Amino acid sequence: MWSGHVAPNLKAHLTYFALQLGAKRALDFATFFAPRSPALAALKYTQAELFGKSHTLAVREDWTSLADTLRALANIEEEFRTSLLKYQVEVG
Repeated sequence: MWSGHVAPNLKAHLTYFALQLGAKRALDFATFFAPRSPALAALKYTQAELFGKSHTLAVREDWTSLADTLRALANIEEEFRTSLLKYQVEVG
């Protein structure tokens, strides 16, 4: 059974660095893909929103909801990867 405890250094890393950077990078990707593939851009915009939500949940220390949101992020990343490979075949 998980106790719900998250080490302070992990919380700091997530709230001050990793989740904010993830949102920024997802927006950068979305901007890059927007004129080339709106579908890929939309996936990255969704990721940016989920990173923002994750940041809010981490600040609130809602670790259970954060875990669920991180799973959703992973699913979107897998969908992006699959779509990107299809895009490469179509364009390539």
